[in-house]
Order: sequence, then structure tokens, then C-alpha cells
Amino acid sequence: MLNRIALTSALVLLSSLPALAGPTLYSAPLRVDDDHEIVCRIRNVSKKEVIVQIAIVRVFDNVEVAVGSEETLQPGHGTARGQLASASSAGCEFRMIKGSRKSVRASASIQGPSPNRSTIAAIEAY
Repeated sequence: MLNRIALTSALVLLSSLPALAGPTLYSAPLRVDDDHEIVCRIRNVSKKEVIVQIAIVRVFDNVEVAVGSEETLQPGHGTARGQLASASSAGCEFRMIKGSRKSVRASASIQGPSPNRSTIAAIEAY
């Protein structure tokens, strides 16, 4: 009887805690000039939905310069977050709220100034 009460209490306590976020993927830092933009892209390659949050982080002081809201990605769908830079090195963080690292492919890239917005460099996130 005592064991049942302890087990029930533990389950109630655990269910009241917030869900812990899953793994985070990181890109290597990119040096971004004033008139360029860093863009973080992610795509769901699994057969189940995933929930992600993208953050752009300055490398040297670990300050988040842009954080998106949590987004649900259906299989085959993707999203991106971009931020104009101010001559700094920055990288992308892809926080997996639901799903695993194997469920997504992610990258960071630098896009040139308008009007062309061509991609200058791109690297995969791990």
C-alpha cells in the first residue's frame, strides 16, 4: 500500500514538471559583414512532426540576437530565420523541442545584400 502511494505521488510530481527540451544542433560560426544576413534553415526529414526553435547567437559573447518562437514542422516541411548582421561572427542554434537530431537537416548561411540576396557561404549544423 505504501509503495502504491509513493509511486502515485512520484507520477503526479513528474507530470506536473515542464517538459524538458531535447537536443540542440549548432552550426559553426560565420563571419558576417554589416550589409549581409545570416540565415538559419531547418527541414524535417522524418515521417513524424517535429517542434523546433531557432536562435541566432553571437559567438564571442554568446548573446542571442534573434530567437524565433517554437514551430511545428510536418514531414518534408522546413522553416528559416534570418537576421541582418552588424559585423560579427554568429552561428545558429536549432533547439529540438520534440523530435530527434536525426529527424532534421539544418544549416547556416550568409546571404549578400539586396537586390540579389545570393548565398555566399553555407555550412551544415550538427
